[in-house]
Amino acid sequence: MAASRPLLATAMLLQAQALLFARSGYVAGTIVQPVGKGLAFDSVFAPGMVLQRGERTKIWGSGAVPKTAVHVAVNGMACVSVSTSVGDWMCTLPTLQATENASAQATDGHSTVTLHGLAIGELLLCGGQSNMGYGMCGALSATQTPAGAMATLAPVRFLFVHGSGPGGGAGMGPSGSDCNGVRYTTPNNTWFMPGGLGNNNTGGASAICMLTASRLWKHLNGRVPVGAIESCQSATNVQPWTPAGTGRPASEDG
Repeated sequence: MAASRPLLATAMLLQAQALLFARSGYVAGTIVQPVGKGLAFDSVFAPGMVLQRGERTKIWGSGAVPKTAVHVAVNGMACVSVSTSVGDWMCTLPTLQATENASAQATDGHSTVTLHGLAIGELLLCGGQSNMGYGMCGALSATQTPAGAMATLAPVRFLFVHGSGPGGGAGMGPSGSDCNGVRYTTPNNTWFMPGGLGNNNTGGASAICMLTASRLWKHLNGRVPVGAIESCQSATNVQPWTPAGTGRPASEDG
C-alpha cells in the first residue's frame, strides 16, 4: 500500500532534519575520552543506532593521539581523519547501503575501537516544540488506546535525547508511571526498540516521531531499518526546528 501524503510529508521533513545531523556532524552525545587514552566513538554512536543510507554521513569521536591519522570503516566503507591537538576526530563516510547488521571500527595505529550492533537505513530526527514532544502515553485516537498503539509498534530503533510535552519524557511515566493501566519506563540517551505489550518502554516517546517511524518501516515492507532521534523543547520558536526554505519569516507568525 502506498504511504499517505501526510505520512510522506512528515517523514520527508523529519528526514531533512536528520540529514542536517548526518552532514554537519552535530554532536548529540558527549565526548569524554581523554586525549591519547584510546579511541572512543562519540556516545551517540552506540549499539542499536541507525546510520542514514544513501548519504555521506559524518562519524566522530575522541581519544586519539594528537595530530595522528584516524582510519574509520563502516561495513567496508572507509574514511580518514587527522585528529586535533586534543585528540578529537571526525570524518565523512562514503554512501552507505541499507543493512540490519553493521559494525564500525576506528584506529590511529596506537589503539583500535570497534562498535557492533549498528544498522544502516532511514533515520528521522524529531526536533520541535511540545507538540512534537507529545508522548505516546498522551496520544488520543478514536480507534486505539495508547497502550494498544504501543503494543503494535514496528521494530524501529529509537534514541530519546530530550523531550517535553503532555505525557512525554524519559523515565517513569506520569501519574505513578500508569498509562491507561500500563506501567512503562522510557530509556534516556540509549538506543532501544519498542518492547511490545510486555515491555511498554515507549510511553514517554514522541507520538508523532514513533508513529511516523513505525509507519515508514511498514511502508518499506520491513526491509529497511528505520531509526529516530527525539530532541524536543517546549516554548521555543519553530524556525530553528524547520529546514531552511520551508517556513515563513518570523515576522509573519504574529
